[in-house]
Amino acid sequence: MLGDEKRKSNKSTTYVPVERQVNKDYEFTCPACDIGEFGVKWVDLKGDDIRPFDLETVQQQAMTFGIMTTPTEVIEDCDREFMLWGERSAGVDRITFKRLHNIGSSCTLVYYPLWVLRYKYKERVYQITADAETLKFLYGRAPGNNLYRVGVLLGSMMLGNLLLSAALRGAFDDGIFAAIGGSIVLMVMGFRKFRMGGEVKIEQKDKMKSNKISGMFDQIRTLMNTKQ
Repeated sequence: MLGDEKRKSNKSTTYVPVERQVNKDYEFTCPACDIGEFGVKWVDLKGDDIRPFDLETVQQQAMTFGIMTTPTEVIEDCDREFMLWGERSAGVDRITFKRLHNIGSSCTLVYYPLWVLRYKYKERVYQITADAETLKFLYGRAPGNNLYRVGVLLGSMMLGNLLLSAALRGAFDDGIFAAIGGSIVLMVMGFRKFRMGGEVKIEQKDKMKSNKISGMFDQIRTLMNTKQ
């Protein structure tokens, strides 16, 4: 890749001509079937020992899902993404010439174990999906804290009304409209937290990076270890 790299010195910005070579290995993992009900978007296979197995034996022990994605579709999608990743990794801010090629692409089907735990709390059913190898949570729903919801609602309404009253009394000469808008935003956010806070949901991000799961699921982790 040929182009210019942006460099900042004090308060000035300059562009320096650069020539970069990209030589990287990329890997992408995606579901080959529809597992949307479990909330899983990807699993981390780095460092895992991939071993052959007998599918019929596994099907006697657990539920498996049929393949719904062709290898051709996956490779085509990955070729496009890998080109973009390689281009970004070069660090060229203004590209004048580029010639990148994918070499040695391969696609492998891997069966991966997941734990799915459903539990009932106050007549409502919640679900947790975890990596069966590392026991890291990939998706989870849990009941919210009602006291916290009420506190946020009352607090936002009080602050919003206080800000709105001050704005109407002329306390903000230049920013009266901003103050009114801020008070409305506060009250709307508080109501949404109260309305939607009855359930807490933890889910994966789209990018290939694991979420840090909140400590609120520690008791559920203990329950899952007991029930497995």
